[in-house]
Amino acid sequence: VDGDSFRDFKLCVGIATAPFGALLRWKLGKLLNGKCTGGPCARWPLGTLTANLLASGLLAALAGLCEYDVFGEVAADGNGAWYAEATLKGVGLGFCGCLSTVSTWINEVNTLLSPRPSAEAAAGYGCGCAGVTYALGSVALGLAVGVPAFGWSEWA
Repeated sequence: VDGDSFRDFKLCVGIATAPFGALLRWKLGKLLNGKCTGGPCARWPLGTLTANLLASGLLAALAGLCEYDVFGEVAADGNGAWYAEATLKGVGLGFCGCLSTVSTWINEVNTLLSPRPSAEAAAGYGCGCAGVTYALGSVALGLAVGVPAFGWSEWA
């Protein structure tokens, strides 16, 4: 099987699965954004965070499966491993790519960095601290989900 066939199959799987990732991201945003109003995650858009963490974990797991040849060595004769790997990479490209969203995340961090009008802001204490905690928390949580998800296929 040549590289073009692998790429074309992966793209077809990606195109077929992308709408489901986008719809899940939209639904999570509708359900969860604006729900956290107190504590260390106050004002965090939990829908976007959940979508990004799900995508990070799933993409890491898929990458681990492909990296460690869980389905066998991909052979040039078009064995089952070839289709399995192309399918997994296509799901990562389409579903996970549309489930995660860097542009929305950057927009939300930027919004959270802006000071909110409040009594504290009027007294000179207003800051965009929620943006910093959201950005750092997202990266930390993404690593906490992604590293074990990638490694389980090797460790198992």
